[in-house]
Amino acid sequence: MQHLTGHRPPAPQQQEPHSAWRLWLRSLAGTGMGVALVILCWHMAGSLSERLLRGELQTTAEARRQVAVAVSDSIRQSLDGDVALLHGIPGTMASMTGVRAALVDAELPRFALRASDSIETRRAVLERDDRLTSLSHQFKEIATLSGLDLIWLIDPRGTCIASSNVGEPLSFVGAQFGDRTYMQAVARGHASIGFARGLVTGVPGIFVTSPVISAGKVVGAVVGKINLSRTRHWVAQPGAFVADQNGVIILAHDPKFQWHALPGAAALTMSAPERERIYPARDIVALRVMPQGARLRAQAPWLSNILAEGLVSIEGGPPSLLRISSSARHDLKTGLVVPFDLSDDAEQNYRRNRLLIFFASLSVLAVCIVLTISYSRERRLHRATRDLAAQLQQANDRLSDEARFDALTGALSRRYFLDRLRNELRHAQSTQQALSMMIADLDHFKQVNDRYGHATGDRALEYFHAVCARVLRVEDAVGRLGGEEFGILLPGAPAGQAEQLAERIRLDFRRSRPASIPEDIGLSVSIGIAAAQRDDSPERLLSRADQALYLAKARGRNRCMVFDTHAEAATTDEAVISE
Repeated sequence: MQHLTGHRPPAPQQQEPHSAWRLWLRSLAGTGMGVALVILCWHMAGSLSERLLRGELQTTAEARRQVAVAVSDSIRQSLDGDVALLHGIPGTMASMTGVRAALVDAELPRFALRASDSIETRRAVLERDDRLTSLSHQFKEIATLSGLDLIWLIDPRGTCIASSNVGEPLSFVGAQFGDRTYMQAVARGHASIGFARGLVTGVPGIFVTSPVISAGKVVGAVVGKINLSRTRHWVAQPGAFVADQNGVIILAHDPKFQWHALPGAAALTMSAPERERIYPARDIVALRVMPQGARLRAQAPWLSNILAEGLVSIEGGPPSLLRISSSARHDLKTGLVVPFDLSDDAEQNYRRNRLLIFFASLSVLAVCIVLTISYSRERRLHRATRDLAAQLQQANDRLSDEARFDALTGALSRRYFLDRLRNELRHAQSTQQALSMMIADLDHFKQVNDRYGHATGDRALEYFHAVCARVLRVEDAVGRLGGEEFGILLPGAPAGQAEQLAERIRLDFRRSRPASIPEDIGLSVSIGIAAAQRDDSPERLLSRADQALYLAKARGRNRCMVFDTHAEAATTDEAVISE
């Protein structure tokens, strides 16, 4: 009756298991898709975090590497400048007449000495000779003025015949230096620089030698020494060190690096007696430089291979960037160690980024958040890169401002020349010595550039500096004030002597030229000269030399003019200039 009247019976019981099965399948599929999505998002988050961190670390590492290169080059340039100054002192003394005479005059008592004589016998004979004693006192004065701790003179057999420490308990006079390593360079007629422990004093230091040559033969050598304790400014930068000619670190900002040998250094193959003669430390061991690439990649897989392979551990220290620089002028090497800590911050950044990206990628809103975060991080990365580039540019600018020499001509930079002028003027006024100043300007230099090109103009500037170097004295200084204008400082030279030197420069520059400058260029130079006065200032001295140069230009160029100081005192309207 119920069926006929249209009323359905209750749902059969067999449909309930089917419906539950379908719901279970849907739930299982949803769960699987959710798990797959979570796994996919997790892997995507890890990959993106790794890429972001790798790029950030690579940028930071490159910026630090560039800063390390700039600082390392600055340390090497400072060392090169000091070494050049140290080399110049014995080189100048080796050409002194008194030094040569002391080595070749057969009438001196030293020629009667025998190799079997004791040091006391040799010292007694040599110190009784007035000429050698006078030379020793002269060495003492030069050492005081030059900044060297000791200067001494040795004959071809290695016997010291004059020394700046004559009369002192540890006087070098009579001592034998024939077994010193620098005697090998002296025998070949070469100058040398290197580290060694003092033979008599036991004090370690830097030794500079210059052979004394007479009639084409090596007749002896002048040796200068600066104690190692006075060269600490070379390693004032944290992580800096200096290695000697045998690859041994003799100076280091971090004391634990000192007296270690660089990998592959010649000192590691020396015998123990050989090392003991040179170094205060008996045992010279190799510096432990361990590559950190494999270890860092195992600990931090987000590190790039280039960054990881460029890091080393030195003496068990943290991962660091290591840069070693050599110089073509000497055998000393400079190095810089820059720590690069990656441990805690990098790990925390990696985990944080992965979780952020993972949760952000679970929904459309999270995707938008990921894009926003990525954009924000990219902007921060670009700002950090721009800031690092700006800091690097500022560091390069400071290094350029502090450079001592003009990159084109080799003359002193304007800043260093003006500093030298102030110091020399102060010294001349305190000692009442003469001082002259020249300003030289190449005539029609703009026409040379316009007609023959700037490369030819550069050659002309280099040639003028070469002429100055050939004509001027050792104590004189040449600086490039700007463009084609040069300043020349003549300590101890009155106006008359300065005028003679200026005329020689003018004539030499006019007469001869290198093959790199065309023959049809009429090279000439105008020079203004002024002598320093009592209570003078650098500005007034420069102004008078500039006025003399102006009149030399006005009178036809290619001439030297001396500022007339007497005429200047007679009138306040204008300075009178005379040839």
